[in-house]
Amino acid sequence: MTEVQKNNILLNCNNIDIDSIVNIIKKGDITIDEFINAGLDATKVESVKNELKAAIQKEKIELENEDLKNQKTVHLDRILKGKIIADEIKGLINKRVITFEDITEAGLPLKTANALKYYCSADKITKSYTIEQLPPMEEGRTDVYFIGLPGSGKSTMIAGLLNVAHKTGVLLPDPYHAAGVNFQTDLIQDLNRGVLPERTDVGSYNYIAASINDPNNKRHPLNIVDVPGELYEKIQGNAEVDKFLKYINNKNKKILIFVIDSLEHENTESISKFDQSVVFPNILQIFNTNGVLEQTDAIYLVVNKFDAIKESKYPFDDRPNGDIALEFLNDEFLSLKNNCIAARKDTKNSIKIKVIPFSIGSLSYGSILNTLDRDFAKTILNQITNDSFIISGGANKIFN
Repeated sequence: MTEVQKNNILLNCNNIDIDSIVNIIKKGDITIDEFINAGLDATKVESVKNELKAAIQKEKIELENEDLKNQKTVHLDRILKGKIIADEIKGLINKRVITFEDITEAGLPLKTANALKYYCSADKITKSYTIEQLPPMEEGRTDVYFIGLPGSGKSTMIAGLLNVAHKTGVLLPDPYHAAGVNFQTDLIQDLNRGVLPERTDVGSYNYIAASINDPNNKRHPLNIVDVPGELYEKIQGNAEVDKFLKYINNKNKKILIFVIDSLEHENTESISKFDQSVVFPNILQIFNTNGVLEQTDAIYLVVNKFDAIKESKYPFDDRPNGDIALEFLNDEFLSLKNNCIAARKDTKNSIKIKVIPFSIGSLSYGSILNTLDRDFAKTILNQITNDSFIISGGANKIFN
C-alpha cells in the first residue's frame, strides 16, 4: 500500500465498512491507533476492536487444535509402535488427549485396545489386607510362599499359575477364606482380559486357599500367600517381619519360591537400593533361624522374566531353558544357591532345591499380556504337586 492510498483510506475511514478496516489492520498496512487518530467513529472503533479480539481468539483456538492434533498423532504413533507404557496411555486417556476410539481407528487390534480399556478402568480394584486381618492358615495343607522384592512379578506369577490351573481344569477353589477366593478370581480374570495384575500395595497381604488335582486325581490342598515385596527389603529387626514370621509358624509343610527378577538384576541403570543377590541369602537365614526351614520340603529358585533375559543375554543359545536358568543362577546368584544347600544341612529335612525358569508370556506396554505362556506355569504347577506330597522327581535341576 502506497502512502497516497493509505492517506485516502484514513481520510475516508468512516465511509469504509468494519470488515474492510479489520482486514487492513490484520495485514499490517494501517494500525488501529492510526484509524483512531484519523477520526474513526467511536462506535466503529469499538466494533473493530471486538472483531480483532475475536479474530485473535479464533486463531489461538485453531493453533491449539492443530497442536492437539499433532500431539495426538505423535501419541498414537508411539502406541502403534509400542513405545509407551500402559500407565502413560491411561494418563493420556484421563486427560482426554486421546480416546479409545482414536486408538482403534489408528489401527491397534481390538483385543489389545480392549485390554487397555480394562486396564484403565477406574473400578479395577483389588482389596488387600494387613497381616492381622488374615485368617489363620488352615492346617493340613502345604504353605506356598512367594519371596521377592517389589516389582519382581510375584503376583503375576501367582496369576499365571492359577490361570493355567483353571484352564486345564485342575484348580479346585476352597471356601475356607472367601476374600482369597475373590482375589483368586480377580487374578484369573485379569489375565483372561489380557492385563497383568497390579502390584501388591505396601504393607498388604492376600491369602488364597486352593487345591490342585494331579494327573492321578489326587487333591493337593495349598495355602498360597502373596506377600508385599517391601517386607523383604528390611528383613532384619522389622516389627512387620516379626508379625509375618509368627503368622507362618504352623505345622504345615512349606514350599518357598524365591522370585528372582532377572531383568531388574541385569538393568545397569537401575536405581533400586536393594540387590536381590544380597537380600535373598539374608531372608533365607532369617527363615532358618526362626525354624521355617524345619517345615520346608522344597525351595524353588525361579528365574523370572526369563524370556527377556534369554533374548538379551543368551540370544543364540539352543540349550534347554533349565540349563540356561542354572547358568544364570550360578553366574549371578551363586551365594543364594550355596546358602540354600548349606541351610539344608542345618535342618532335619531333605529339602529339594530346584532352579526353574518362568515367563508369563509376550507383553506390550509393560502390562498388557499378548500371549500367556502356559508351559512355564505348567512346569511349576507340576513341581508343586510333586513336592506338596513329598514326591521326588521333576525335570528341573535338583541339587543332591
